[in-house]
Amino acid sequence: MRPRVTHDIDRYELITEIAASHFQRKKVFVGSNGPCRYCGARGRKKFATKAHLIPEALGNNGIFCRDECDSCNQLFAKYDDAIAKVLRCFHTLGSIKGKRGIPRTEGEGVLIERRDSGETPNLTTHVDGYDHKDLLAFDPARKLFRMRTPLPNVRFRPRHAYKALAKIGIGLLPANELNHFSRLINWLLDPNDNEKFHVLEVSMRHSVVANPPRIVQCTLLRRVAPNDNCPYMLALITVGAIHFQIDLMTDRMDEHLKFCTMGEVNINWSIKLSGEPDSNQITIEYADRHLLNWAPNSLEDSPFSSFDTYFDARRNIAWMKFNAREAGPK
Repeated sequence: MRPRVTHDIDRYELITEIAASHFQRKKVFVGSNGPCRYCGARGRKKFATKAHLIPEALGNNGIFCRDECDSCNQLFAKYDDAIAKVLRCFHTLGSIKGKRGIPRTEGEGVLIERRDSGETPNLTTHVDGYDHKDLLAFDPARKLFRMRTPLPNVRFRPRHAYKALAKIGIGLLPANELNHFSRLINWLLDPNDNEKFHVLEVSMRHSVVANPPRIVQCTLLRRVAPNDNCPYMLALITVGAIHFQIDLMTDRMDEHLKFCTMGEVNINWSIKLSGEPDSNQITIEYADRHLLNWAPNSLEDSPFSSFDTYFDARRNIAWMKFNAREAGPK
């Protein structure tokens, strides 16, 4: 089975995409054996580390970069740590293995972990200090059961998480597009980062299935009409149950853009998994879009406070929904 991406791209054209899954043993490499596409470093000795296009902590063990040097790889590690904190609970639920195996989600009276039991790890959840009336609900008329699981507040640095996503997009860019993104690349390389951004928009969706296939995927979409009022380049990144969309900030290609509200560009997304041509396909839909501003360079609260698991006894189906964390006082 191989991942295949479908999308609604009326205003965009597909320029490149790459995907891998846990059942795909062949390693995939992007880029060329040349200077580092981020800092320009040269020399074989500066490329001793096998760099991951999508962080290993997010479950990627199949897609690598040839043209990311060791120094840039070390710098980007702190950005990877920020995005890994955001996705920790999703990886626990989806059995996504990072550098140290499947992570535990723990804190504030909550423990969620996967315990190995044969081929399929079992999910165990412990919740202390909460009223069960707030966590369990049943609608007898609809025969719908809801179980709410609180999530600990794992604080993270949003701007670092945004940089982790932007770094992935730059890593997949065709060589002839890199000259349009020199300012973005220089910003990624600045460890002090004193740029003043009011908004760094991230669109984040999650799949409605409780345990989606372990896949990683990245797609770049380029604007079709030069003067259209939408960003020049979009990076769409999928890791297991989560799908991100950001626009890659260009040097000059977006100077004509008028003010856009958050969420104005909306790409519908699904992934189809199939084996042989005549075999059945499994479609993974990514819905429930959350619009996030990851401009802050300080430690902030995690995006989600809890998730609900629904069981519909009439239709014999189950699904999940994540609840956004309300902003607290600064």
